[in-house]
Amino acid sequence: MRDALGDDEGLAGFDRDDVRTGEDGETPLDNVDRLVGDSLKRWEVPGVAVAIVRGGEIVHLKGYGTKRLGADDPVTPDTLFPLASCTKAFT
Repeated sequence: MRDALGDDEGLAGFDRDDVRTGEDGETPLDNVDRLVGDSLKRWEVPGVAVAIVRGGEIVHLKGYGTKRLGADDPVTPDTLFPLASCTKAFT
């Protein structure tokens, strides 16, 4: 099974210093952009911030979409999102 980066072995096969370009000129991060864009539409949410960390190093950090439906204010990596009780699942 291929992951979002187009790698059969998952994120472990990704090295940001050696970004592979496919025959179509796309890089693994282009696949992330496409996956996030598709997910925003599918889940009907206005925006999200995404971070991919490998070996303790950030290899991708980007905001997608807008902060509110119908608004033009874009999501950035610094956008604050209310989590409320969602943190109970991982604390």
